[in-house]
Amino acid sequence: MAVIDYEKYNNMTQRQLLNSLINAEKKEQKIKDDMTKKLNDTQELIKFLKAKMKESLDKPKYYTLETSPAMKEFRQWRNENPQEAKQIEAELEAEMRGYNENNHSTQG
Repeated sequence: MAVIDYEKYNNMTQRQLLNSLINAEKKEQKIKDDMTKKLNDTQELIKFLKAKMKESLDKPKYYTLETSPAMKEFRQWRNENPQEAKQIEAELEAEMRGYNENNHSTQG
């Protein structure tokens, strides 16, 4: 913090003192405005962080197939890419059929 030199004001004219007073008041208002903005920004950050913490704490610890975020993403992808999804499902079914046929024929 700057040290104020009060001595320089002792020999000023009334006009110089008035100008110094006006400048000091402007400086005071600017500092108040800056501090208010910083305080508001910090309060907004605190509110956001509290909400994120609550969201994190409220998030389920375990998921079912219906509530799994990965399954939600998969369903969305499948809805957006129906042709590709059908092709992949057909390939998977063919592989599973081949696996089941090979497994049953080696067990008998």
